[in-house]
Amino acid sequence: PFAMGQFQPGGVVRVFDQGGAIWPVQTRPLATWEDGTIKWLLVTAKAPAYAKGRQLWLEYGERVGADPAPEVRVTVDETPEEVTVTTGPLRLTVSKRRFTLFESAAIDRNHDGVFDAPERLAGGGDLVVGHRDTEFRSSQDTQTYELEIEEAGPLRVTLKATGWFRDAGGKGFCRFVLRLQAFAGLAQVRAYHTLIYTGYPANLFYFEYEGLRLPDNETIQEVSLELPVTVAANASVITADHLAALSTPLDAPTTISQETHNAYRILKDDVSMRDGTQNEGWMLVQNGDGGVLAGVRDAWQQYPKALVADPKTSRLMIKLWPQSAGEPN
Repeated sequence: PFAMGQFQPGGVVRVFDQGGAIWPVQTRPLATWEDGTIKWLLVTAKAPAYAKGRQLWLEYGERVGADPAPEVRVTVDETPEEVTVTTGPLRLTVSKRRFTLFESAAIDRNHDGVFDAPERLAGGGDLVVGHRDTEFRSSQDTQTYELEIEEAGPLRVTLKATGWFRDAGGKGFCRFVLRLQAFAGLAQVRAYHTLIYTGYPANLFYFEYEGLRLPDNETIQEVSLELPVTVAANASVITADHLAALSTPLDAPTTISQETHNAYRILKDDVSMRDGTQNEGWMLVQNGDGGVLAGVRDAWQQYPKALVADPKTSRLMIKLWPQSAGEPN
């Protein structure tokens, strides 16, 4: 941390490597001292392709000038209805009325700076919790849902969505916090999901509950992210494990299921077509118009996980807790 009084709010920092090259940065104060000066500062730098193995230095103080502006910036535009983020190659919109992951996501394939309708790849998704054979969806929360811009560039934008999973009648079960991060010059989005359990958990071991009649355990059957995609027609599914890559036509619902830390299966129409130990945790759906890749970091370490592509519904699904794994304790 900076010492008290050492770094003033609004102060400038500079990151440069051993060759003297200055890297564009974005900063965000995380904590302050009692006198208002910065204690902890988050510094995000855009690393060039040659960066691996390079030593970095951080400069700050009155003599440090402002950074050079990044060549490509990520921008945010906000209206009463939605927030639009443009990274350069990617443009996505997120609704402020209901949370659907993205209302739309498009790639500027011809690099003309215009995102035409044929360049739209995905949109209108959902977060879903299964409970007692009922689906509770983020898109059905129009009462308490909020969308906040936490970071607005120039290198990274972070949007924070909060709300309840609700059934078709508006009843809430569990809350969600999901952060979406987009980066200047990149056609990718990171999603950080937090589920807040609001049901009544099973407690079979607390000695004071022994002999008491307790409410039924409100278990979770499944937690998933759903994203409709426009590239499911005449598409292929590509993935890989620790041995090799695999490509198969998307002619039926296709599932990658990491069931334990050392066992996964690829199923097509619920028929196993490949068994292995550790899938890399990503699935690419692509056709001649483009592709959408979804992945879970450290998927085999965080089993159970599943990725599903369904050509019948044109949906790509990330199952953070698949129903096939049984109800969590």
